[in-house]
Amino acid sequence: MFVLYSAPIEDIIRKHGLCSLSYADDTQLYLVISPSNRVRALAKLEDCIEDIRTWMAHNKLNKLNDSKTELLHVKSRFAKNVASVDINIGDTIVSPSEVVRDLGVLLDSSLSTSMSSHINSVCRSASFAIRKIGKIRRYFDLVSAEKLVHAFISSRLDNCNSVLFGLPNKELNKLQRIQNMAARVITLSRKRDHITPVMCKLHWLPIHARIVFKLLLLTYKALNGQNRYQQSADNAATVINQDSASNDISDIPSHDSGTPGTYEQEKCDPIFEGAYIV
Repeated sequence: MFVLYSAPIEDIIRKHGLCSLSYADDTQLYLVISPSNRVRALAKLEDCIEDIRTWMAHNKLNKLNDSKTELLHVKSRFAKNVASVDINIGDTIVSPSEVVRDLGVLLDSSLSTSMSSHINSVCRSASFAIRKIGKIRRYFDLVSAEKLVHAFISSRLDNCNSVLFGLPNKELNKLQRIQNMAARVITLSRKRDHITPVMCKLHWLPIHARIVFKLLLLTYKALNGQNRYQQSADNAATVINQDSASNDISDIPSHDSGTPGTYEQEKCDPIFEGAYIV
């Protein structure tokens, strides 16, 4: 219901010529700029945010959380003498951040292909969980310990891991060491024990194989129409069409997998000097 209530925000953003992505509690604005229109582009971004603030106040919604608004200036790591910019949001001056979190993935200002910021963050949080579980491991049996590891460690390793495909082994090995530590905690294996038999005993795929498996699974579901959102839309359309033909909907045909649906999406110019995400 909140998404429907806040739908006019998309109209405000389009009126200012910006691209956007909206979620339940987060709205991202994307602005493509060039050195020749930097000042005008930033002014357009500030005007758009101010109009959104006005709309939210008029519709009795809480004001934007200025202190939690983040700005990411995406630019080539080879670019030189690129002036940093600030934007005014209400009474707050927002400066570009080096790293921001986007749906659980850490992105840096150069969109580094190594994803080192994201991987290091995952390793820190997973290592902390391993130490905590290791202190109480002797109080659990194998099955319970494995459930704990899946809840606090495997879930972190698998979260958004498809974006890690193609990364150098130097970065993936950091995650592999975390998985090896988790396997040893579960099986109470010694540090010098070979890890392959331990992984086989737990039926765990290594990190690089888990990434490939997820990509293959998502691709298979997309090609075979097994996207749950598309299925819901197709089933709803079947019910509506059947009901319009006759009032008896007892003989609704079963859903057959087909080609996934398509949708229209606003496109931005892929050639840019910098982009700003709020």
